[in-house]
Amino acid sequence: MYERSNPDPSATNEIISSLSALINSRSDNLEIMELRRQRKKTYEVIQICQSVLPEHKHKLPDAIDVVHQFGAKRPGSTKPRGIIIQFTSRVLRDATWKAAKTSSYLRDNRLRFTEDLSKEDRERLNKLWPMIDKARKEGKPADFLGGRGFISRVEVFPPS
Repeated sequence: MYERSNPDPSATNEIISSLSALINSRSDNLEIMELRRQRKKTYEVIQICQSVLPEHKHKLPDAIDVVHQFGAKRPGSTKPRGIIIQFTSRVLRDATWKAAKTSSYLRDNRLRFTEDLSKEDRERLNKLWPMIDKARKEGKPADFLGGRGFISRVEVFPPS
């Protein structure tokens, strides 16, 4: 027989907390694309978010925790690097994301928000997107949420 060991509960809780933080770390982020580098990047991003979500204009400066560019600067490229916006409030992050989808301000300024997806989720999105796009063109409700695709509220999986 083997003997079952009882792990230290505090060590187990620490591991669980670390894993939860890794899983949820991207869920509080949005990316803003096509924004040319600004000197006062954080201020500019807060103003953009306030234009997208004016009903929460006074809350957004406190809800935006960190703003930074990602990726290495590519020599010879004129395309601006994306900017990660890390929110302290998931509610305001989700409200900003929802409002961004129909924002005339973003459309007029040629800006767009995207979700901060992991490499695996982005690959999955690329595989699922034709199915989701087709369903939308057929008038069915279809969306991609956190690495998972849904058509008519039923989860769909990429073709194997």
